[in-house]
Amino acid sequence: MTGVEIRAARATDSNTICRLVFSLMEALYQGDYPLDMLQPATERVLRNSTDVFPFLALHDARPVGVIVLNRCTTIYALGDLGEISELYVEPAHRSAGVGAALIEKAVAFGRSKGWSMLEVTAPGVPKWRRSVDFYRRSGFKEIGPQLYLMLVDV
Repeated sequence: MTGVEIRAARATDSNTICRLVFSLMEALYQGDYPLDMLQPATERVLRNSTDVFPFLALHDARPVGVIVLNRCTTIYALGDLGEISELYVEPAHRSAGVGAALIEKAVAFGRSKGWSMLEVTAPGVPKWRRSVDFYRRSGFKEIGPQLYLMLVDV
């Protein structure tokens, strides 16, 4: 796809990032995700965190994708690593190189920060096989399922 620009998001992009992340959550949770909690969280994270790095994909100056990276520190990763907490591309722009451009930006950014690796939690297969295959094509290796425990009510 030509005309795709990846740029660092700003705090003023919080509505756009919220919309894109909400679309991701809607796809994953199939309509059972609280939008009313997402907007304040988006604003708070973008305003207060020094370890969160969002990037927008723009096509003809219109946001069509987002990737959000978090700096984490672990012993197994020999120090700092980047976690991809959200990656979403609007359906009309999938299979057009937008996701790959976002991953390329994440790799370059992580290297510039001295991170040892990038991690991502992909949704389960077989339903989300295309997502897992996308990450594999991008060089990611599977290490098994990831589990979570909610500490807040949603």
